[in-house]
Amino acid sequence: MSDGSTDERDEGGRFAESVTRCPVVNLASRLVAVAPAGAIAMDDAFRSMLDDRGREIAPDRATPQDLKGIGATNVWLLKPERVGVSP
Repeated sequence: MSDGSTDERDEGGRFAESVTRCPVVNLASRLVAVAPAGAIAMDDAFRSMLDDRGREIAPDRATPQDLKGIGATNVWLLKPERVGVSP
């Protein structure tokens, strides 16, 4: 049973970082929660990685969100029809 600490031993006796304390996992979870069904939500950092793809993959800007534990975040949505995929 977990006592809520960030260092927990796995079955092999090694220390494992608690996934719930990982900022990237928290951000991903919050973005999934605000994404409409079938869409992919991303923040500015992830969107900037798509810049070299040109117009091939172009997410739409959504309403900025105040994500719990993260704060104000610009949200971009990539809908399946924008990349030629049917939901």
